[in-house]
Amino acid sequence: MTFFTRLPTRAPGRRALGPPGAALGLLVTAALAAVPAALTGAAPPDTPAPGPRACFLSPERFAVAHGTEARVRLLAGDALAPAPVAWPAAVAWLFSRSPGVQENLESAAPAADGLVSVPTGRIGVTVVGLDLPPDEIILSAGAWESFRRAHLPRMRVAESAAERETIRVRHIRSAKSLVRVREAGAGGASAAAASADAPSAEAVSKTGQKAELRPLMDATRLRVGDDLALCVYADNVRRTGVRVTAVSVAAGAEQRVDVGEGGLANVRITHAGPWRIVCHFAEAAEAVDLVLYSATLTFEVEGGA
Repeated sequence: MTFFTRLPTRAPGRRALGPPGAALGLLVTAALAAVPAALTGAAPPDTPAPGPRACFLSPERFAVAHGTEARVRLLAGDALAPAPVAWPAAVAWLFSRSPGVQENLESAAPAADGLVSVPTGRIGVTVVGLDLPPDEIILSAGAWESFRRAHLPRMRVAESAAERETIRVRHIRSAKSLVRVREAGAGGASAAAASADAPSAEAVSKTGQKAELRPLMDATRLRVGDDLALCVYADNVRRTGVRVTAVSVAAGAEQRVDVGEGGLANVRITHAGPWRIVCHFAEAAEAVDLVLYSATLTFEVEGGA
């Protein structure tokens, strides 16, 4: 049976914004060794890993009936073809944000099919968010350069790492998914249509995750031909000089968009169905050679043009 333990800092009926404080540090410390190698892409100590892997939240359904939970699984890899991975034994932050309330979820047990159930709220959009514990990986210089050329074309390897055969990276990953919540039962179709006409404040809100792709419009209401404006954050700071990769899952079509001034980028919605978007940002660090932030967003576009 899936269960959640709510953080004791949350008072009933009140919105608890942002990650839990002291409890988060304890969770991160305790969970560093708990994330499976299939998820982290980690190799044995001092052995170069094949490359950084982002994580994606993939709902069983992007639209659920009011009063039911959203069921999500975790994928890891690139946006075109990420693979399902086991849910980690511990997370840095798992939350569900719906109209009027946010629930910080301390732990979750996956069902036999690997899916985790997350509570939803009122009719509208529920945002499901996940921060994984930081993971340290070792990359060969060649693996890092291939990754950098694909995802960070404007950035150069930090001087401290430029002459090394291997590069030590602290990888910080966050994932977010938008799930529509609709009225159930008779008349549900008309209620769903009415709710779809109302933009969701939750869908465009800043979550405060360590890495974040923030939609500046309700992505669940977009149609083919629309543009989705996004803002890129790493460590709660808008970032430029990076690249957003967006994939239409149904079509297998990929587009890459450079992030401009103010951390802003526009993604053209070319197909209906599920979408996966990812963005990476890297900077030099003292304890390791680089800190790499990876943020992802998943949602579904309905209908046609």
